[in-house]
Amino acid sequence: MKRTAEQLQRQRGDFEHVFALVPEPENPAKRCRGAGDRKTEYKELYFKVLDTIDSQMQQRLSSLEKMTFLGLLDFPRFHQYEQAFPESAFDALKYTYGQFFDDVLLRSELKVLYVSPDLKKRNVSELTSFMRSNGLCDAMPQLYKLCELFLTLPSTTASVERTFSGLKRIKTYQRNAMGQQRLSGLAMMSIERRMLQKIKSDESFYDKVIVEFTKKARRMEFIYK
Repeated sequence: MKRTAEQLQRQRGDFEHVFALVPEPENPAKRCRGAGDRKTEYKELYFKVLDTIDSQMQQRLSSLEKMTFLGLLDFPRFHQYEQAFPESAFDALKYTYGQFFDDVLLRSELKVLYVSPDLKKRNVSELTSFMRSNGLCDAMPQLYKLCELFLTLPSTTASVERTFSGLKRIKTYQRNAMGQQRLSGLAMMSIERRMLQKIKSDESFYDKVIVEFTKKARRMEFIYK
């Protein structure tokens, strides 16, 4: 994308060449009184297109900078990480999702990942499946949580809402009540579903949920005395 942006900047000084390639219209619009007017109109349109593309790309790049932590599980670069830990990607993760991780423990588990031949898979999905089948989820909980995070985030676009299927399902369910607090809670349940499953294994969990639900202010009375 950066190379494309650089090419767009070069194109700004190449209007004369581009205009020379434009064929003469057979039936020019009446409001175009001459060749000079036509050239001016095309020049304005030319720069508007370049400005729009450049603006959209800058927005996309600024969003992608927040996703640099995806490089932590860039498998082809693991041999580089053995020599130099990816500090910038790790800092990006701490900045965005630091409250969900033990950064000291995660750093240690990542270092093990980078040097372990058995853990070097083709992608995050394979690594996650390997950890599940070999009982490594509890042995390396921070790494497993990182894998789950990667599997819920897009890696090909900056538009999260278009590719985050979990978010799409949540929005569909909450179409008539899109409160930010409720949306954040449902997103947390989707991300931390493994922890939620453990909590649900407690028989008293559902009773506690029902009690909390009945305490909510509503028109209908659910508690009978």
